Amino acid sequence: MNADEIRQLAPTAREDIVDAIVRLWPEAEAAGIATPLRVQHFMAQLATETGGFSLTEENLNYSAARLRAVWPSRFPDDALAADYEHQPQRLANFVYANRIGNGPPESGDGWRYRGGGLIQTTGRENYRAAGFEDDPDALRRDPEMGFRAALEYWTRRDCNDFADADALEPLRRRVNGGLNGIDDARRYLARAKRIWPVDGIRDYSPDEVVEEVRRVQQALWDKGYAMVGARDGKYGRNTRDALNALRADNGLPAEQRHIITDSDLRALFAGPERPVSEARAATTAGDLRAAGSRTIRGSDIAAGGAVATGAVTVVGQIAEHANSVAQAAEPVQRAIGPLRAIWSAIGDLWWIVVPVTLVAVVVGIWMIRRARVDDQRSGRHA
Repeated sequence: MNADEIRQLAPTAREDIVDAIVRLWPEAEAAGIATPLRVQHFMAQLATETGGFSLTEENLNYSAARLRAVWPSRFPDDALAADYEHQPQRLANFVYANRIGNGPPESGDGWRYRGGGLIQTTGRENYRAAGFEDDPDALRRDPEMGFRAALEYWTRRDCNDFADADALEPLRRRVNGGLNGIDDARRYLARAKRIWPVDGIRDYSPDEVVEEVRRVQQALWDKGYAMVGARDGKYGRNTRDALNALRADNGLPAEQRHIITDSDLRALFAGPERPVSEARAATTAGDLRAAGSRTIRGSDIAAGGAVATGAVTVVGQIAEHANSVAQAAEPVQRAIGPLRAIWSAIGDLWWIVVPVTLVAVVVGIWMIRRARVDDQRSGRHA
């Protein structure tokens, strides 16, 4: 779970609530909220209860019309609803009286134990179970406490079972006691299914697929799975092979279909760098040459060219001083003619051109070989 995912679900989410969820998410996983369906439903319900993660306390400042819609059995007519509109404390003491562990209206329990936290824990009974009976304001004041209370309620009420069945309405009744907010819950759940998909990228639009594959390819490359090749947004054999290498390193099953699962993403973005064996970490240029590395072979050819350049220099000097011999022997003249032509082109600057060229070639060869060996040792090369 990361902050960007939460903001995709609820763009107006408060920073302190986002931070609390991200920081405490390992506790959610420990509570069993570790499959895509469970994450989808848990986050959708919390977003519904908190107005998109923007509040940690129930808003009871209702109009008469809203009171009749939310509590039709308690406000059967307009007159009674009008008597309680825009009176949050009086309303809470009335609608929450004598239930969920609360006393009568005059006890003040309804207001004291009004909805709070990220799942809107309500009633003395639920505050007691969450450990906040003596300090109910702490649950409403601190997003971390509110998140932990939500986990306690979710676990105690077996909400994972409803999430596993993808049963939104029964789950909504479990969380809310009714179907209030069901439209918001549907909207958040539809969004959550795109953010934390069950079947990976197959549920995305074509444009989203390209961007998601490109994001995954870049992450694979950064983690050391260089066989992924080009980061072009196309899911081909190289991408599949890189993903299967990631899966093997993280104990996940290989997959031949073109999908990226939630488990893959967790391993990719939250898992360790690609492990490198001791043998690979100790690779030398000689090892790569023996294995047929084209890069090392190319550097060998370049080294040969440097040797040849040095030879041309030496032979050119010899040829220059052997001019009289060449004139006396026509076959020798024909043999050293090309070398003398090269040397004549360099002219008097040979003592600058040749050493600089040789140094440049040697340094280039050394850098190429070092980069190739480093890539092999770090796992950055296939």
